[in-house]
Amino acid sequence: MSRKDDERKNKKILSVFAAGATLALGTLTYALIDGKSVLRFKDALKAAKELNEDKNLNDTIEFSDYKDLKHELNDLVNKYSQLEKEYLKSNKKSYEGAVDLINQITKVRDDVIEKIYLESDYSRIIADNDYLDNDIKTDLKSLLDKLDNISSLTDQNSKDLTKLLNDFLVNNQVALERGLSRVDNLKNGLNELISRIQDNDTLSELKTKLEKAFADIPTDINRNNFLNVIKDLDTLYKESLKIIDDNDRETLRNRLTALSSSAGTLLVDKYLTDDEAKASLTSEKTDSDTLLEQKQPEIIDLRNKIEEITFAIETAKDAINKAKIKEAREKLTATIARAKEIHPRLVDFEAKSIITLALKKAQAVNDNQDSTADELNKTNEDLINDIQRAILLNQKNALSKQLREINKLLTEAKNNVEETVGIETLQEARDKLIDIIKKTEDDLKNNIIDDSDFKKATSAIKTVLDESKVSIDKFFNENNKENLKRTILRANRLKKEYEKYPDLANDLRELNNIISANPFNENDNDQTLISKNNNIKTVYDRLLAKLDKYKAKKELESIIAEAKKLKIDVDDASLDSKALQAEINKAQTNIDGKETAVLEADSDSLRAKINEFRLQLESSRVAKAKEKIAELRKKAEILLKDPTLDETLRKKLQSVYDLTNDLDGLASPQLNELANDLKAKSDAAEKDILTKKYNSVAKELRDKVELFKVDKKTVANLDKYQKDLESFLAANGGGA
Repeated sequence: MSRKDDERKNKKILSVFAAGATLALGTLTYALIDGKSVLRFKDALKAAKELNEDKNLNDTIEFSDYKDLKHELNDLVNKYSQLEKEYLKSNKKSYEGAVDLINQITKVRDDVIEKIYLESDYSRIIADNDYLDNDIKTDLKSLLDKLDNISSLTDQNSKDLTKLLNDFLVNNQVALERGLSRVDNLKNGLNELISRIQDNDTLSELKTKLEKAFADIPTDINRNNFLNVIKDLDTLYKESLKIIDDNDRETLRNRLTALSSSAGTLLVDKYLTDDEAKASLTSEKTDSDTLLEQKQPEIIDLRNKIEEITFAIETAKDAINKAKIKEAREKLTATIARAKEIHPRLVDFEAKSIITLALKKAQAVNDNQDSTADELNKTNEDLINDIQRAILLNQKNALSKQLREINKLLTEAKNNVEETVGIETLQEARDKLIDIIKKTEDDLKNNIIDDSDFKKATSAIKTVLDESKVSIDKFFNENNKENLKRTILRANRLKKEYEKYPDLANDLRELNNIISANPFNENDNDQTLISKNNNIKTVYDRLLAKLDKYKAKKELESIIAEAKKLKIDVDDASLDSKALQAEINKAQTNIDGKETAVLEADSDSLRAKINEFRLQLESSRVAKAKEKIAELRKKAEILLKDPTLDETLRKKLQSVYDLTNDLDGLASPQLNELANDLKAKSDAAEKDILTKKYNSVAKELRDKVELFKVDKKTVANLDKYQKDLESFLAANGGGA
């Protein structure tokens, strides 16, 4: 039985329980002193007033048929508000008033909950309807999901309940309004159909049928009948439209024209490599175009040609789809091979695990012969992303020093590119810098896996930087105006960096001042230009070094915080954390007095120690994650055996379940990812199964109720039947 039925079934029990609890509390309160009963009465009156004045509750009463939703709440609030002072003087009256108010609040809440179920049942019918727009259905489904995620409505506060009821009423009303608009559109559509066959004798019967249907449309269309009205009108419209279209030569001509155009599009599709399908489609398009050239082609010819070219189009689409699948599978196969080549070169255990899980997922899709081109392409994209994620994680955890070094070179190269914009004599050097930046950034995402890769990439960008530096430095040394422009550009760039850190406001102010004090002036002589340049450069160099140190310190502080958090986990696992604490202490000692290079070295050293202890913790984390997966697999196995489970949900659950068959090589983050996915898929499957069981039981109960109604009527007439029989026997000489 569902949660909703349980709540409905137990409402009286819950109400009795609540009343009993109130009574017990009231009895106890009456026995206490120091105004305890007064506080209880005040609380009850306050809650009653809040519920009585609730906007959503009042809106519901005003704009719906639920006029009696408050029951006697308003009267009680008015009554006890007037008598509040009198009741506050008596513990007994306070208790009685509190019980009265609490019982009334409970009554209103119960009624609101009942109305929520009524409106949500109505919303489900709308949400499952095929004849309404998706936007309103989406809103309703979102609201229903919100309701379904509430474990118990009786535990919700009153404001949330009244808002939920009002939300259902508003959305149901919107659905009705959309439905009425849909009815109007269908009326217009039927009118158009009638107009199209106004003078068509062959379709006179259809015309009469449409006119009668139009006249029979109910004048009072409301929430109880609008879905049926829409369904009947939509079905009639579609059936009639098909009949009329089939008898409309122009419609058939237009349809064949569109199909011929589609065929033309398919014929130039690069994936249509099947010679037989291409030849067939070419022939059908040629024949179609020939037929369309006739002024009045026979309707039967148009119909036949539409059927033939449609078959050729579907055959071509199938060939194109197979070609797309072949290409997508080849790409995925290549990416899988690349992932397998990268995997053993990774140092960080979690980075390796990312690739391991990604390969499992990708291989499963690649091995499935029913995988679509979209599924294969999406899997290939996911695998590429996971490869990049693993490479970046490996760089961060295992190669942080090398990563920092190459990023510094990249920054220098990008700055040089920015500083040489529009300088024709430096364009060649600038182009080379742009190329090496693009290559290095791409390699960082995809190809730089170990120390040897870093060395090659670092050497390559350093070579280009050194080569470009010769021509760049020569140009600026010989052009004082351009040199000052570059220095001002650098200072402004540094200013943007300083603006990110409020605690460096004094340095930012100094930088602003030196820039303002030394503006570029086209008329300045060389001596002035050089002087301004030196003034800015002196401050710039000092503040650039200070910012580098500041960032290095921030990075180290971030790693220290990460290490401290890790130490807590190490201690919780009863492992020896002395070495980790020693490294933390070393990093923290005199952190403000350390130079940039020392701060960076401490960051690398502490990162290495973090990795060491991450590895120590991993065995216990893996064991816990595997235990969790083992339990989830048991539940999944039961769900997969249920014959009522939706097939799409079964496939999704089976897919994740299969991934958990072999967990070797997976780190705890990936194991937890699998566990979460398996739980989500199992929950969805369980919900589907329980929903179907609920619907089945509900139908059975409804059928029994109908039978009970018949039995009740029969029993009610037994006395009448007995008297009629006695009268009959008496009249015919019979007797007891």
